[in-house]
Amino acid sequence: MSFIVQELRAEIARSHTTLASFCRQTGMSPSSIYRKINKQTTPLHLNEAQRIADALGIPLSTLIERAETKEKQTQQ
Repeated sequence: MSFIVQELRAEIARSHTTLASFCRQTGMSPSSIYRKINKQTTPLHLNEAQRIADALGIPLSTLIERAETKEKQTQQ
């Protein structure tokens, strides 16, 4: 699983927002978010990751840094 997707998924869970509200904020459909974040059957594009990060109120760069740290930890 992609480390950035793991970070996005964790932040979505921590946000305690409703799916409907989250979808309005991102402009993405519930099925699209599910496929990209949970099932990973379609790729998550950078602009989509940015929209999700914006909706969460977290800089995408912060999520990428966290993902890189986790990836490095698993490689040790």
